[in-house]
Amino acid sequence: MKRKGWYLPMSLAVLLLCTAATEAPEPTTETYMKGGNYYIEKTYTLKNGEDIDHLLGASFELNGYTYHQIDVKSEPVVEVLTKEVSQTAETTVSSESSGQVAANLGETKTYEDEDGYKGELKLDHASIQYAATGYTTKTYTKSDSKMYYGLSSMDTSQIAKNIWSGGVSMTLYDIQWIGDNNMGSGDTAVGNNYNAKALYSGTYSVKIPTAYTAKVTYTGTVEKEISEQTAYTLTYLGEKAEMQVMEEENHYLPFFIGGGCVLLLLAGGTIYYLMKRRKIETVPSDLDGLEEVNEIEDTPEFEEKGEEHETI
Repeated sequence: MKRKGWYLPMSLAVLLLCTAATEAPEPTTETYMKGGNYYIEKTYTLKNGEDIDHLLGASFELNGYTYHQIDVKSEPVVEVLTKEVSQTAETTVSSESSGQVAANLGETKTYEDEDGYKGELKLDHASIQYAATGYTTKTYTKSDSKMYYGLSSMDTSQIAKNIWSGGVSMTLYDIQWIGDNNMGSGDTAVGNNYNAKALYSGTYSVKIPTAYTAKVTYTGTVEKEISEQTAYTLTYLGEKAEMQVMEEENHYLPFFIGGGCVLLLLAGGTIYYLMKRRKIETVPSDLDGLEEVNEIEDTPEFEEKGEEHETI
């Protein structure tokens, strides 16, 4: 009976075995002594959800000690991502005071977004912008004076009744006369030259903001944690072995398995090649047929002659 295709499943199985053996993760190893006993910790980092059954329960020998697994611990491998963030806010204040802004909004602001980033932002005082939103009107009185020299008389017509001072329209409300080269006669100044000090006053109005909208910016660095891998720490306890055996198998076992896999694959290919070449078909030849016929015919003749001879 011919066995067709048996070598293909076997080759695939051998290939899978070789792949599993060569892709085993490399651990980080730590050795220490505690309470007079020797311990070894091997830490494997695997993707979340990856099977770890092939790592559990194994024992090995090293430097005359046999190490047995006694504990398994796991913890996520955390990676921290960061980014710079700015966020604006507004508030109403009665004056252009950063202190009022900070009192209303706070020096810091908690940040969190839909991508999972979190952090604390700080108020940037230099970024505050004010815009007046309310006003009140206040009226002020302003006074000023003006000197007039070399007047010929105390005629008030020579004195201006209105002046502008500092952008304010002022009205004359008093005159102080000062005589020159004159003789005093009671309270009246007498002479041919007069000086006058004119006193003026005026009112003006000012619109004063009573409220401001303050726009501020908060800035800072926020972060989020992600975990796509898990670290498994396997702890082994060493016990004194009868013979000191170096842990060579852990270093060379993958090479032995790999070499065996290659040999098995070569053997499978060789068998397949030979089976393809050896297509045996049973076809009778003409010569064989003639020989068989002659044998059938000769035998009866020999038997018949013998009978006749005996009769004679």
